[in-house]
Amino acid sequence: MNFTEEDFWNSQDNFLTMNSIKNSCYNEVLKFCRSNNLKGKIILPTSGSTSGPKLTVLDKSSMLLSAKSVNEHLCINQNDTWLCCLPTHHVSGLSIYARAYDSSSKVIKLESKWNIADFYNSLKENSITICSLVPAQLYDLVHSEFKPPNDLRALIIGGDHLDAELYRKSINLGWPILRTYGMTESCSQIATEKIVGQGMSILDIWSLNISSDDEILIKGQALFHGYLTFESKNSIKFINPINDDGWFQTGDYGIKENNRLITNGRSDTQIKVLGEKVQLDKIISAISDRYDFDFTIIGIPDERNGMKITMVTDDYSTGKTAVNEYNERSTSIENIKRIIEVDEIPRTELGKLNLKKLQEILEKTKEA
Repeated sequence: MNFTEEDFWNSQDNFLTMNSIKNSCYNEVLKFCRSNNLKGKIILPTSGSTSGPKLTVLDKSSMLLSAKSVNEHLCINQNDTWLCCLPTHHVSGLSIYARAYDSSSKVIKLESKWNIADFYNSLKENSITICSLVPAQLYDLVHSEFKPPNDLRALIIGGDHLDAELYRKSINLGWPILRTYGMTESCSQIATEKIVGQGMSILDIWSLNISSDDEILIKGQALFHGYLTFESKNSIKFINPINDDGWFQTGDYGIKENNRLITNGRSDTQIKVLGEKVQLDKIISAISDRYDFDFTIIGIPDERNGMKITMVTDDYSTGKTAVNEYNERSTSIENIKRIIEVDEIPRTELGKLNLKKLQEILEKTKEA
């Protein structure tokens, strides 16, 4: 399917990726859309779901509105060439084609599986000017110590937490990193840097507020239509989580300063220890800034404390050193109390933690 053709974006046909739902549910989703007069929709999985399948329903017109806003924000035009390294069954990949369609820019698709040498060669051979990656891919790039080709003017990084040390190393190598914050529900970007190092400015199509609990709230015409959830194979339910005033609670924490956004992790990574709130993302960031190994921080139920802060890693030795050093400089409430060693930290194809698989692994794993 050619995602840069007018027929795709103007068609009232619904687009469902086979990767987003099990084949057995595909026809049921189509049937549900017909029965509920859902037309011209893009139906994609929302990242971060740890329970049953949950699909995000987007309007094609909303995706194009988002694309136009991003193009204006970053001055993308017909002279630009994208390198697409992200899957089109995720908003991160599909939105690149929407921007190319809107701006008449060109898209080169990285046909091979993610490989740092292939990626770098494609950047040079195709005179790529703009590209989007997730932090896991940037990590590979930085550790290769490649320098950016002259034609590349923007390397957009989003999709997950970007730790400060990785960001510093990439900037020192000369990569034109533009940090971004977005989500499937917003058809991609909400706030993005225009200039390296100057902070993420909010795109013009979005109204953004911070709640009394520091949660990011968004409102705008590019907001998604709602969710489809599966109560059973033959039972699909439509959920609209947008309130009557048009605001959507993102589940992310942040600070708004003038028109710039600083994100501070997700509400679903916040736990309570002895009644005190602890933000797990901040612990991950504090350790990632000093140590280079694969790990994550989770909360495990504890009878006395409510939750026990726990490190899960495939490198127990480095993990133990990092935990000891971290605990010495953190408050007792934020101390890591346990280390669990696993063979591998399960991650999605975009490099995000696959919490559902991790939970399955932990059920079979004894404390290291």
